[in-house]
Amino acid sequence: MAPDGAGVIEIGIPYWYIIQQTGERMYNPTASNKCSSACMKITSSGLENDVIRILYENMVQSCIKGAPITITCRQFYNPITPRKWEGF
Repeated sequence: MAPDGAGVIEIGIPYWYIIQQTGERMYNPTASNKCSSACMKITSSGLENDVIRILYENMVQSCIKGAPITITCRQFYNPITPRKWEGF
């Protein structure tokens, strides 16, 4: 993490599904500022292309180096379960 306690984190988001050559990521593209953490103040978060981009500041000193950090982001899509669909 940035030694001054402020910076950017990018979390890669896999595809939820792909049909032919078009797909959708596993995170709601309209979700804005749905991430939080006890280790830092998250000033903004949102899906940008294939990553959730998180801007943070005021990171707790004990979280800057050598400690696990938990970031919770709401608005992930549930996994798609393969099954036979009737009526199509």
